[in-house]
Amino acid sequence: MGVLSCQEETTAEVSSVPEDVELIDEPTFVKVFAEAQVIESHISVLRIYQPYFKDSVNHYYKALFEKYETTGEAFYYSMQEYAKNPGLMDSLITQAIVYLKEKEVALGDVKIPNHSLNSLSRQQIGDIVFETPIKNLMLDADPVLAELLRDSLFHYLDSFPEIVTDKGYDMESVRFTFVLNTNNKMMFNQLKTYLKNKDDKAQGVD
Repeated sequence: MGVLSCQEETTAEVSSVPEDVELIDEPTFVKVFAEAQVIESHISVLRIYQPYFKDSVNHYYKALFEKYETTGEAFYYSMQEYAKNPGLMDSLITQAIVYLKEKEVALGDVKIPNHSLNSLSRQQIGDIVFETPIKNLMLDADPVLAELLRDSLFHYLDSFPEIVTDKGYDMESVRFTFVLNTNNKMMFNQLKTYLKNKDDKAQGVD
């Protein structure tokens, strides 16, 4: 299954990196992470064809890791290690977005918004979600429900666009950033933790 969409561990649950695993350096990780997003977008349409889905995912990721002379295991542990530093992970994601924008013409059907997405951090997207009823759903939700939460959030924001526009953002950036921050269990839980901490603070909970 997909390395990103089927992530099963959170950062806190991951043990130390095995001695035989070489972490991917940051510049290469940015490219692998970015191209993995393209794979995830492409294979999403294959999910309805279950007999072919798993083989297709394995094929795409095998080619990606061979291209950068790494492995799925190295990518997994690299992501977990970098995610221990949220600021660094946000920076790597931003670099991945820039990389994808630069490759947009070559990527064909994969369209990246034509404006800067760098302004939306996890905190900023969390603050938007916090102003919606989806916040309460997300606090109690498991990552498996991410797609349903996305649909609910986007429909709500379409009805109340001022939540986005009053902050100087545009809807396309918000959609793209929310998808990135709920793309796997690890990132979903990091956004969920931010919302919980913000909710506790709002209620005066220490």
